[in-house]
Parts: sequence; structure tokens; C-alpha cells
Amino acid sequence: MTEPLASIHAAQSLGVADLLRKQVTARPASIALEDSQGTLSYRELDARVNRAAQLLAARGVKAGKRITVLSENRREYIELELAAAKLGAIVACLNWRLADAEMLHCIRVVEPRIVFVSARYAAVLSRIDHGVADAIDLDTQYEALLAAAPDSDPRIDVDPEQGLVILYTSGTTGLPKGALISQRAMVARAMCFSSEYGIGASHNYIAWSPLFHMAGTEFSLTTLMLGGKVIVQDGLDVDRLCATLARAHRLVSGDARNDRPADRRPAPQCHTSARRESGRRDGRPGAAAADRRAHAIAERALPQQLRRHRNRPRAGFRQPARAGRGADELGQTRIGLLPAAPGGRRRSGCAHRHPRRSRAARADIVLRLLERTANQHARVSRRLERVLLALPAVADAAVVRQRDDRWGEVPVAFVALKPGAMLDAATLHARCREQLAGYKIPKAFHFVDVATFPRSSTGKIQRHEIERLWLG
Repeated sequence: MTEPLASIHAAQSLGVADLLRKQVTARPASIALEDSQGTLSYRELDARVNRAAQLLAARGVKAGKRITVLSENRREYIELELAAAKLGAIVACLNWRLADAEMLHCIRVVEPRIVFVSARYAAVLSRIDHGVADAIDLDTQYEALLAAAPDSDPRIDVDPEQGLVILYTSGTTGLPKGALISQRAMVARAMCFSSEYGIGASHNYIAWSPLFHMAGTEFSLTTLMLGGKVIVQDGLDVDRLCATLARAHRLVSGDARNDRPADRRPAPQCHTSARRESGRRDGRPGAAAADRRAHAIAERALPQQLRRHRNRPRAGFRQPARAGRGADELGQTRIGLLPAAPGGRRRSGCAHRHPRRSRAARADIVLRLLERTANQHARVSRRLERVLLALPAVADAAVVRQRDDRWGEVPVAFVALKPGAMLDAATLHARCREQLAGYKIPKAFHFVDVATFPRSSTGKIQRHEIERLWLG
């Protein structure tokens, strides 16, 4: 076999753990993880991952076997994913927002050997008859078990086609469904990000989106495979996120401008709207109108918590200038609605923007994202209506959208009872909560006469008319 072909075949066999090992060898002292507890270098992270892998192996976890994690974002979550990668095991990432019945389904369907749970969600797990004999508390048991395990690398030959994580759908059309992501798929996506956007060891990733979601887990593992730093945050706190962006800008960059004293660096900026900041004009027909429309929709849909940060001059930053271009031409990183900037040095969840994308194209992205949100709302509405209509006392029901200052839109339910039936909003809420995650439950229940529902000529309830006539 020729040398180039041998290299290609060797690359095809690489898994997530192999790329982590390469980064440990290349930059052992570089910071790999940062969180509220402090920092871990690549050498320190690898030692903890090895101990976690040995802990799993000692409890019967091997290639193809599953463990589950029910926890907020924390370093231990990522350690367990990397430990599973070294063994060829699979981590089922549980959505802590699900109802007990949904959670039970997600655990039973994967038949895990071990459940790892944080103190925050221990009560949730205790309510569920999950049947898993081995449960480990991340706050009271994990560190002691880790300290007792050897730190030697298992060095198991893992097939890259082996699964790595199971991520669940939200369950808007039924019970959540598990999607198995292989190590090869994770590596391939990391290489695509590296090639397409120039992401490498000089980049940071702020892991604030839940690690049970692809955006949290994928970008965290990708950043570590490429030698960057993952900053783990426990959920979305906009003030902390903006402060981290500003601090990360000062500490890490691939541009010589950051060698300047801090007081001479460009002032950081934060933007959350869909407006263009580069100052260039797009001459395409309809571009300005499309951009205005996208901005107007985005402004209405933007939650109040983010809206108040729109133009705060304290987080985010201008992209460094390239040869032959001014900084303004490259645009700015922003927190908000749009995908990634290839020339940028900072990423935060899915909040990226391509600096050279036309205004019309970017407007289309916003509109498509909002259209997807509307489709998701329709699926949630149908699921809610099925739950309500299953009650013997309910004659008919419709779930529609209502404007909300905090969330943009929330579901509300209009319910018609059968003659003589007695049912109150608290009972309806409790019934929905038994079967659905809290974020899927209507924020209000309105009781109406069945004859007052606006209907089409075929008798179907017209939800858009309910929104127009009853919600204004």
C-alpha cells in the first residue's frame, strides 16, 4: 500500500478518543475545559477521562453498552462522553425538561448499565421506576469513585462506526425518539467545521446550551478534538455569557491585535438583532425589504431577556481585520439568530453569522428559522390537543399561540366541556404535566362553549381565527 493510501486508511479509523489523545500529546498544558470549578488542561482532562473510563469498565460497561446522564451542564458530563468514546460505549443524554412518563421511556428504551444523575435532578430520577440498579450521584459519589480508579488509558480498539451518544427528539408528535450519533459522524462533522470555518486550537466554545442537545454536545466535543477550549456554563445567563465573550476576546485570539494592552484594544460590542453591521450595501433586488422584514419578525420573536442586551457595548467584539480589508467589512459576532462567521474567532452555541452573506440570504435564514419554529408549534399543539381530547369530560379543544413578552410566543388552550361535565384549569394542567414536559403545557386554559369555536366549511376548528378573534 502506498504511503498516501496508508495515511487515508489510518485517518478513516480515527475516533473521538484518538483525536483527544493527539491533542493531549500536542498541547498537554493548554486549557481544555473551564467552568465554575476552575480549569483543566488537556493532560488533566485526559487523566480524569481515563479514570472515568476505568470506572465504567469495572462496572461492566463495554463497547455498545449504554449509560445515561441526567444533569445540567458540567465538566463531568463531558468527561463521561469522552470516557465512553475510549470504550466504544454510548451515552444517552437525558432531557431534564421532560415529564416523568417521557423520561421513563427515554431510560427504558436504551437499557443503560448505569445512570449518572446530578443532585439537582435526583428527585426526578427517584420518582421514576426506571429499573436501573446502578445509579451514581455526580455531586456526592462521582469524585470518590474517580479517585479510586486507575488513570491508565484503556487503549481499546474502537470501531469508529460505533455509536457515541444518543440524543432525543423533543417528542412533539409522540414520545421522544432517540437518535444514535456514531464516532465517525462526530469526527466527520468536526473536520467539516474545521475546513469550512477555519476552526482550530485558537478557538473557544461557550457551552451554555444543554449538553443533552446536539448544539451543546457536538460543539463541545468538536472543540476538544481540534485543540480549543470549552467554557462550560450552567444554562443561559445573558449577563454571564456577554461577560465571558468579552473576557475570552481579551484572553484568546488568532490575531496580533490582542497583544496590545487591554486599554488599547477595540471596545467589545454585543448585538442580538438581525441587522447588518458591516456597513456594506447589498444591491440585490429586494434585499433591503427582505432584511427589514426579517428584522421586524426577529424583533417580535426575540425574548425580552435577550432584547434588552441588543446594543449593550459590553460583550462580543469586532472581528480582527484581514489584509486588504477593514474591520467593518468583516462584520461582527453577535448573540442571536444567525449561523456562523468563517473569519471569526469566537463561537457561542448556534449564534454565528457569515460576515459576507448577502442581506437577502441572511434574511431568508431568519425567516426559515421562524418558519421552523411555527411548524414546531403546530406539532406541539396537536400533541396537546390529543392529551386534552382524551379526557372524558372534554368535547373539543384547540391550542393556539399567544404573544408573550418573555418567550415571544406561548401555547394557550381553549376547551369546551361536554354537557354537565365539571373540570377546572388546575385539573387540566395536572393532566398535561403527567404526560408532557413543562415547556409544552399551555400557559392558560380558557373554557368556551363548543358552538362558539370558529370552524371551516368542513367543520374543522380554525385556529388562526381563534388567535384573531379571541386573542387579538
